[in-house]
Amino acid sequence: PMQPVWKSTLHHGDGGAELRHPVSVFVSGNYAYIANYGNSNFEIADISDPLNPFHKSTFGYFDSGGSLEGPLSVFVSGNYAYVTSAYTSALTIVDVSNPASPVLKGIVRDGTGGASLSSPSSIVVYGNYAYVVSRGDSTLEILDISDPANPVHKSKIVNGTGGSSFFNPISIYISGNYAYIASFVGSTLEVVDISDPANPVHKGVIADGAGGASLNYTNSVFVSGGYAFVSSYLGNALEIVNVSDPANPTHAA
Repeated sequence: PMQPVWKSTLHHGDGGAELRHPVSVFVSGNYAYIANYGNSNFEIADISDPLNPFHKSTFGYFDSGGSLEGPLSVFVSGNYAYVTSAYTSALTIVDVSNPASPVLKGIVRDGTGGASLSSPSSIVVYGNYAYVVSRGDSTLEILDISDPANPVHKSKIVNGTGGSSFFNPISIYISGNYAYIASFVGSTLEVVDISDPANPVHKGVIADGAGGASLNYTNSVFVSGGYAFVSSYLGNALEIVNVSDPANPTHAA
């Protein structure tokens, strides 16, 4: 870690690779799945040899029946890739069991069955549920994906409910029974109890400046070992938050 070394690069156009304005990547097995905002698609790259990554396939706007426009986040679980799209306010589920030939499996759009997916920005799949935060309506949407061909709204929590604070959420991370949400404009780290996916509830929150925390326009969150590591876009900082007590997150460093 003291001396990271360049290994290789895959550029837009290399062997047919489509990497125009890539915004999100997820690695599963020998493949990297990359959401491309500029091309409204996601690229599957074979990374089995890190010295020689190469294009495997692409799944795009027309393959998805028009649901995959302006993708912002991709998450792979089992045989499926889950992709959120800003322009179409949708979650698209793609069967990637054959990485050379991805196939559309299911779609859920904003408003379907009560789902809140207005400009969804980030997704995490955990068990039979997909947890999606949407910037358009400042909501954490929970979808039942036990049948990937028919994803359905399970529940949601809206910014402000029960003391929650995650205005304009941009990133989500799941650890145990809790969802950690970084809000861009709200400049907070929100903790939501998801032990009952049918009833998510506010657990705790820390705002920019609290105890010295640098959370000015948070952009991304990752949780490990009792700490949340949060990038602060306007704070030009990495903020580390102690979340060992989810009800009382505190500035650590």
